[in-house]
Amino acid sequence: MGNRKSAIRTMQVVVFFLLYYVYMNVIRKVMIPMDNVTIPLILAITLFIVLNRSNAKIHWTTSKIKAVALSWMMICIYIFINNASILDQLVHSGMIHLYVLVSFMLYVSYDSSWLGTWIKWTKIYALFYAVTTIIFYFAPNLYFRFAQFMFPDIIRSLTLFYNYGWMCGICDHFSTNGMVLATGLMICFNEIMSNRKQGNIRWRHNKILYISTCLILYALILSSKRAPLIASFVAIFMTYIVSSPRNISKRIFILCLFCVFLMVIYEFLLPYIPGLSTIADKFQSTQESDGGVLQGREVLWAVAYDMISSAPIFGHGFGSYSYITEKMELFTTSTHNYYLQMFAELGIVGLLLYVSAFIFGVQLTVRQLRKMSLKSKNVSCTDMLVLKISLSIQIFVILYNLSASAMMYYPILIPYFLAVTAACILTRKYRFIEQKS
Repeated sequence: MGNRKSAIRTMQVVVFFLLYYVYMNVIRKVMIPMDNVTIPLILAITLFIVLNRSNAKIHWTTSKIKAVALSWMMICIYIFINNASILDQLVHSGMIHLYVLVSFMLYVSYDSSWLGTWIKWTKIYALFYAVTTIIFYFAPNLYFRFAQFMFPDIIRSLTLFYNYGWMCGICDHFSTNGMVLATGLMICFNEIMSNRKQGNIRWRHNKILYISTCLILYALILSSKRAPLIASFVAIFMTYIVSSPRNISKRIFILCLFCVFLMVIYEFLLPYIPGLSTIADKFQSTQESDGGVLQGREVLWAVAYDMISSAPIFGHGFGSYSYITEKMELFTTSTHNYYLQMFAELGIVGLLLYVSAFIFGVQLTVRQLRKMSLKSKNVSCTDMLVLKISLSIQIFVILYNLSASAMMYYPILIPYFLAVTAACILTRKYRFIEQKS
């Protein structure tokens, strides 16, 4: 019994440190001292503990879990073989993170107690990002003192962002801020809907949740990030529709009414809410690199198309796009479309591997959600909530990849793998319960 409690606490600590790393990494100057040592140490400890607790055994259980796991294993092997520079990608890029997270997904134990830690601390960090974003938006002197101390090398860019109305909060870019806030928003919205379904939640807890949701949503609006805002709502709506095979037409009708309500509210609040007008202005222009819908991306996409035409099968190697755009001195080293970038770097083979992995993860989660919804009497409400959050995050990543190289950012990469791992664990858990009964 003591060993089991120790294992549970250990897994909770591992997940907490992963979350601490991903959400405090943006201000590592203060929160992660000696980052050249601390960051590899956090990842190494995470991997060691997971392998040790699971005895390095892969628990396939079902063909759906096997499909998800094998897809990511093949991606890891493929990008190791087909790479522009192994050393550079391991040291400076996200390859080592990907390997650690795939290992986490493969070897994590049957115990699901860490899922509560994941949800709780993700909400706390998202709320912290939201509060600082709102404070900095209305206190520019405080914000610029913070930015000058934390990011002196890019203070001119941050000043420009602020003048445009693109609020970065504690981050060095408003895109990172938008990703974190969108993740928090999806968790809060799913929890609200879950609480309303149960109907017996204490008012005090409900009130805190509603206030937190409003703060996170408002901060996301202030960040002016269109894609995370839209993708998070679409992910929430799609989760609401597909999570159960019952009364789908009724849920679609309710959702349509809610969308109409949102549009009315948006038109009414547009003149009064700072940030909404900034987002509206972004949608009105199409070409300008300082905020239009395309935001100068046609140049980035043209580079990717040239790479694809010259090596369509296997691409030019993982990481090659950034090397090419650096030589061309473009304004960013990302295509702002993850699928296009993987096509350019890894060819059609790599693109199909990634798309398959995303689809298998969603299929696994939807199938388990629907099975559990049909057996609601024997299912934990917390487990249902975790699966809905997992599905929302996965759908969000798939959508957001269309306008950003999302999986190259830790604030997306780590939550995504925690979400997929959660779906695998709960699928195993209820498969085991079915076999016992």
